[in-house]
Amino acid sequence: MLFVIVAGKLVIINLQSTPHDKKAERSGGLVIRGRADEVMRMLMEEICHPVPPYIRKDSLLVKAVVDATAVSDHKLAILTIDFENVCGKDCPLPMVDSVSLKMEPTASWRTVEKPPFQFRCELPRRDLYQLEASIALKHSIDIESPLKKNICIEFNGRENKTCFVEEWSFISQRVSYSQKDNSELHGKGYVLPNELQGKEQKKRRKLASV
Repeated sequence: MLFVIVAGKLVIINLQSTPHDKKAERSGGLVIRGRADEVMRMLMEEICHPVPPYIRKDSLLVKAVVDATAVSDHKLAILTIDFENVCGKDCPLPMVDSVSLKMEPTASWRTVEKPPFQFRCELPRRDLYQLEASIALKHSIDIESPLKKNICIEFNGRENKTCFVEEWSFISQRVSYSQKDNSELHGKGYVLPNELQGKEQKKRRKLASV
């Protein structure tokens, strides 16, 4: 079987020169000295294709265990609650400042200000544990900080241990590109001079023709 390889045009976008610049020129392509995100934004505008916003979604995994075997008194149980990254307990939680938990309706709040965000206490055995959680978030867009949730854990008296797992999600970052923004540094209010705007338009047309 015979394969024919046809090389296409090479376009290099970089602020500095690269060892492959001449390859791009020989292929009939382009060598653009600029930032890749700005060049791609101009290209998308030229071909009238909107750039979708970048949305970062973070999640917390809430794990709770009620263990009646950890104490000798049959009227008591040990409740352990962990707030972890969904990717694993060893992964950091940079979006969380602190976690507060209220173990009983009449109890005071307990706060952990650095990982691991774990709570452990001894409580009377009951069929239902109702807890309140308050999480101080560093960055959140779709919800207000602190994130407040109720945790309901049903404990089966016929078993000595029960588990609860729930995932809490929120949007921590949203970045959009505006087609009306001609600034070199998007979002910082820097407007290109008229002569540079003309050069930018020529660069867009040349890039779109490749």
